[in-house]
Amino acid sequence: MREDPRTATRNASAPFIDPVPPRDDAAKVDALLAPFEKMMGRAPDALRLMSVSPPVLENYIRNIGHYMNHPSLSPALTAMIRYLVSTSGGCSYCIDLNERMLLDAGCDLEAIRRARDNPEDAPLESREVALLRLVFAAVNRPHETQRSHFDEARAYGWSDGDIFDALYHGHAARALGNLLDSLNLREEGVLG
Repeated sequence: MREDPRTATRNASAPFIDPVPPRDDAAKVDALLAPFEKMMGRAPDALRLMSVSPPVLENYIRNIGHYMNHPSLSPALTAMIRYLVSTSGGCSYCIDLNERMLLDAGCDLEAIRRARDNPEDAPLESREVALLRLVFAAVNRPHETQRSHFDEARAYGWSDGDIFDALYHGHAARALGNLLDSLNLREEGVLG
């Protein structure tokens, strides 16, 4: 059956799935989203979409908690990782969300956007830029990653655990961006 062209334009920005949790898991999903609603005023649309699969939502929120409380990776660094990975991957939803987070963290908009063309320009400490450079290269050109890239990050004092966590964060951001793009989630706020 063909889509009605009168509603196709109106719904062009709507995700392809409805964020309705399974009936038996509605209370659990509400409890998982409640901290985000309290912190941000509403749960981000990406999390709301994940509510159709409560185990995935729960794992993703646990992952967010790990990075929000990371002992070495600053919130600005993790947001910049997501921002640059999203920019190179073309996920407009992720770009906008992380740009807002960087602005909320006090970063200058022009400096944030300059980093799109050159991660060296990211408004971070030099040791964070070294790790950002590794992650950005590894996500965009994984088969070109070499031991020297890791040695450079270690020279700035990053542990192998920190390097792994940063790399995982970057690759997870790329995967999430691809998922959101495939679901047609292009901007925050389309779920009302």
